[in-house]
Amino acid sequence: MNQLSRTVIASVLLALAIAIFGTGYSRFISSTIYSESVMHLEEIFHQSNSSLNKVVNVIWTNTHLWADYLDGAGDDAVRAGERREHM
Repeated sequence: MNQLSRTVIASVLLALAIAIFGTGYSRFISSTIYSESVMHLEEIFHQSNSSLNKVVNVIWTNTHLWADYLDGAGDDAVRAGERREHM
């Protein structure tokens, strides 16, 4: 084989090696970015879930504390409405 054909074969093999390496590297980077994005989104979800649970627990506790007053308020509102109708 002459010098030109060796240069062409070496160039083709080099291009093929670069393409294979580039494809593998691209897949590795894509999977790394995907896994880090998923971890970040899961962290945000857990933080949001925790904050929402705290707010709901406070509201739930306040509702239980006011339950007796709210039950009585309904009866008072009905009585007040009856008094207004009779006037």
